[in-house]
Amino acid sequence: MRENTLLVKKDTGLVYEITTPQARKWSNVVANPVKEQIDRSDKNAKWSIEYCQLENKPNPEAANEQIPQKLMTKSFPDDWHQAGAHPYVKKICTGAKVTLKPYQTESPYWVDFEYCRNTKGTNVTDSEMGEVLEFGRKPYCWNMFGWRFKDSANEQQDIDSYQMNVQLKFEGSRMGRGGIIFRGQSDYRYIRYNCKLNEWCNIHATKVNIPVSRRNRRWHKRIYLNLYYVPNGTNVKINITDMHVCGYDSNDFDVSKLGK
Repeated sequence: MRENTLLVKKDTGLVYEITTPQARKWSNVVANPVKEQIDRSDKNAKWSIEYCQLENKPNPEAANEQIPQKLMTKSFPDDWHQAGAHPYVKKICTGAKVTLKPYQTESPYWVDFEYCRNTKGTNVTDSEMGEVLEFGRKPYCWNMFGWRFKDSANEQQDIDSYQMNVQLKFEGSRMGRGGIIFRGQSDYRYIRYNCKLNEWCNIHATKVNIPVSRRNRRWHKRIYLNLYYVPNGTNVKINITDMHVCGYDSNDFDVSKLGK
């Protein structure tokens, strides 16, 4: 239980009850002098301090009385800072062995619109996401976005679980279709159950414990977002900048934490 009252005894013979409306860092406090025999105003108050800290002796243990401190103090990490003092930095792929990012050139290398005969997408500015990739219907195109292994049988053999994180939006009068391909295992539920027409959707698609027999096949050398059907009159927007895949080894990471 968190307390929000602290008693301080000074050499005046009075007890100061210090209260705060919220027990959190940087909150304001109020000091009210009370008689020792008078009950505290806050019935839930449990904090108390049994010594007076002198101005010229900041450490009570250094005083003549040598009053021992029995305080439970939380230590802060070396890189701690006051809220708002530094910009927020988003952490991704915590605990992952590999992180795949767009446009990387080393294997597994980035591929978009593979096997498409027509013009690729256009970079546009979206009011919510900023710069995104936009495209419409493309006949004879699977609209694949992701990563391809040069030698899947010998690359990342210890990685058997993946999670793809991507934001996308279907704009128009009809919803499109698609799914995720994870090195031999595919799933087409994510878009169907997570995305609504004309709204941005956040997809955290996960496949865990993919067997070696699936990962090592020649055709199963891709980790793709596959938007195979885009209706006429509908455009797709993808936030490519934040798209990424996290790869995990289920032998040293609890992949159940990844969710579905």
